[in-house]
Amino acid sequence: MASSAPAPNRRPFAALAAAWLLLAGFHLWSLELFPPPNPDESMESSHAYSLLTTGENVYPLFDDIFPPQFAPLAHAYPNVLRPLYNAALASAFRLGGVSLGSGRALSLGFSAAALLLTCWLAWRRTGSWAAVFLALTLLGSNAVFTAGSHDVRPEAMLGFLAVAAYACLDLASHGQAWAVLAGCLAVACVGAHTNGAGVALASVVTLAWTAPRRLPYLALGGFAAGTALLWWVRPDRFLPSWIVFQGFFAYAPPVRTWGWDVFGMAASELNRWIAPSAMGHEPMTRLFSWTLALEWSAVLAVWLAGWRTMKDAASRGLLVWIGTLTAFYAFFFAHKNPQYLSVFEPFLALMLGTCLHRAWREDGPRRLSAGVMLAGAAGAAVLCLASPFLIAPTLWVLALPARSSRPGLTAGTGLSLPVSDRNGTKGRRWEVWLAVLVALLPMFCLRVRAPAVFSASMSLGVQAHGSWLGSALAAAVAAVVVLSFWARRSPAALLTPGWRPAALAAWLGVLVACNAVESVSRTLRAPRFSPVKAELDRLVPREAKVLGPQRLWLALWDRDYRDWNALAYARWLTGDRDVRRYVSAWKPDILIADSDFRRMFLKGGGLAQFCDAPLEPVGVIDFGAGFGQPIEVFRFVRTRR
Repeated sequence: MASSAPAPNRRPFAALAAAWLLLAGFHLWSLELFPPPNPDESMESSHAYSLLTTGENVYPLFDDIFPPQFAPLAHAYPNVLRPLYNAALASAFRLGGVSLGSGRALSLGFSAAALLLTCWLAWRRTGSWAAVFLALTLLGSNAVFTAGSHDVRPEAMLGFLAVAAYACLDLASHGQAWAVLAGCLAVACVGAHTNGAGVALASVVTLAWTAPRRLPYLALGGFAAGTALLWWVRPDRFLPSWIVFQGFFAYAPPVRTWGWDVFGMAASELNRWIAPSAMGHEPMTRLFSWTLALEWSAVLAVWLAGWRTMKDAASRGLLVWIGTLTAFYAFFFAHKNPQYLSVFEPFLALMLGTCLHRAWREDGPRRLSAGVMLAGAAGAAVLCLASPFLIAPTLWVLALPARSSRPGLTAGTGLSLPVSDRNGTKGRRWEVWLAVLVALLPMFCLRVRAPAVFSASMSLGVQAHGSWLGSALAAAVAAVVVLSFWARRSPAALLTPGWRPAALAAWLGVLVACNAVESVSRTLRAPRFSPVKAELDRLVPREAKVLGPQRLWLALWDRDYRDWNALAYARWLTGDRDVRRYVSAWKPDILIADSDFRRMFLKGGGLAQFCDAPLEPVGVIDFGAGFGQPIEVFRFVRTRR
């Protein structure tokens, strides 16, 4: 009888399908919850709405009310420098209506496409469904990537274009057309967000490292896309808007803040990863800050280990790409918030997932004993509870090349301790000292250049977050000790070669769990947008002229709405007297005030510096702290003559 073909293993497909359904359900459920609407979302949306209705990518909430000095600012907001994203957002509004859901659905679509491409790259690198599942889990649970997927901002679009450009570079060895397409996508990244310049730079450096003969084709694609982009956005407005934006908002990259102090810029960049004050417009929780520090340590350690051990062109290309992006962001945007990290996350998930898969294949036995698994879990817990600056060099020591524990495989990509070779010599000691240097350098940067960040990061590393992790550590250590006595062996003897990938897996498992807890907890405590919009619709007549906070424009976009946040700039330009004059000339009917308004314009219990007309309370909207509540609605009282 002819032997029948083995039945395909459907378990990986089932696991991937379950993960996709779980992610899709969470994102669709939380589309209007995570995070609450913020000023940036309204700014992007108002630009897109203006582009949709007038064909001009400008900020319309200054019209008819603010002084002539504000006319250039309509073209000066950074959104003007994101023409591709604003065009995509305008198309989303045309298809789904002007709403928060339509804008966030666009970001969610770009993030889903980036996730699919990342999974495909993981499959292309390893041919393993386990690696695909690892990349999907790491990226799908990531709190920064989740926030970018729920924000009406260009980071999600930039992330998708960046992954697509990298995928084309990965395929450039198969033909010149892929290099041309990579050049087009790299320039498209600049049209989606000015930070896309980092993607363009990374494309050039990566291709120069992996396939330098393809560089002319990359330049050809970039030139074609750049010419089309400048023809479309009109340089006569694009360039002056950038100059005005630089001058008025006093944009200062780290090189202006620190000069050419490399240690200062390094401290500024570490602040983004270790102890940031906010995530976009949302305050950072201790769990989120600690999770970022844990991710930074894992990424740094695995990147260093990969550079030391992985010599193939594809792996080196990924490491060069990540390193170039990191250097670009550190030099130009280090003082910015962690929201920009959403562009990094697909590549970090790809690197961590593929490295863990390769380490497991080469250094882990087919079956790990309970002692090895517990030892790995205990090691990961110890690293997690240690200072963030001590995690990376520890893994760097673990990553030194060793003889493979499985026959037929060569050590070169596994995470291994230095062991004796045939001559009985140990690994080179300078590499251990290099690990110590890796630990001390960030500590020096932050201790000398940013002591407050240093103190916060030390607090995060020592205290961790919550007692549950400490309990897990104690249980794991106790289990290892008991098992060692039972086996009549020292605990160190349990650390067979397979414990290292087990420790890394446990480490990444802790990272995934913390990210998932942070994403779900932020979603649960966020207020829904629909009830707030319904209450505003009830209190504010449709024909009214409204002065309100920028972030509520999406709730009242069909009214004649102006942004009172800009009154602070107007007062700086013209003085309080002119602010009252401009507001009185426009004759608004409704004022929507929140805590920011009271902080900026209410002094001594009056509104004299804002408007001479008396105010009459209409109602108060209070749906929780997520919207800076309570939101107060007032009516301007004017006597008719």
